[in-house]
Amino acid sequence: VFCDDCHKWSCKTIVSFFDAFPDTCSESQCIVLEYMRWGSLQEHLNSGHRFSEQDIATIAYCILSALTFLHSHGYIHRDIKALFLI
Repeated sequence: VFCDDCHKWSCKTIVSFFDAFPDTCSESQCIVLEYMRWGSLQEHLNSGHRFSEQDIATIAYCILSALTFLHSHGYIHRDIKALFLI
């Protein structure tokens, strides 16, 4: 389920959502999101990147800020994991 008014939001810690459409070949849903050149948190963890304490604090703050923003608009994120954190 996608939120109808996400495109109206302005939150620097949430990736912009542009569109969603069915993929008839794989019978799945395609999602068009803002391009994030640095990749996901999971990609950085898999690469062996070592985060400083300050980096971890900044990442945690951004995640919590995004969740607070979503919750204040009546939405929840049911599948929080590093792969989905960009």
